[in-house]
Amino acid sequence: MSITEKLKEELKIAIKTQYELRKNILRVVLGEVETVESRTGVSLPDDKVYSIIRKIITSNEETEK
Repeated sequence: MSITEKLKEELKIAIKTQYELRKNILRVVLGEVETVESRTGVSLPDDKVYSIIRKIITSNEETEK
């Protein structure tokens, strides 16, 4: 199972359990992944997905400063 599939499963769980913070974070990550996939036309490997997650984390940390 790829990381993208795991994230989608986690999103389903977050929606069912009404865990709003997790749901919102997963939607942002999956949205970024889908945007990159649509621009490139290929499914992203796990290392690229991890790279997107790191980018989002870094951006969030810079915003909090």
